[in-house]
Amino acid sequence: MLLLLVSVALFFNIIVVYYKLTHDRILDGFIDAALLSLVAMFFSGSTDALFVGTLASALISIYLFFSPLKFDDTPPKKQEQSYEF
Repeated sequence: MLLLLVSVALFFNIIVVYYKLTHDRILDGFIDAALLSLVAMFFSGSTDALFVGTLASALISIYLFFSPLKFDDTPPKKQEQSYEF
């Protein structure tokens, strides 16, 4: 039963990452895929730990799906200095 739940959570994670990569959310998709890989590496010691890691990654995917990351690419404005004599 545990392996079935891990499989469903992993399938959901991969579908969410695929959706993000194909719908112009490339950066969000790469961050989500990197987090999935990182969590899988950290929790690969046992099946229970892998289940916790996969579930945590699925919850991160859900959060990032509804609250996408926003990065501002514009450089900060320079403050104008005024010299009054």
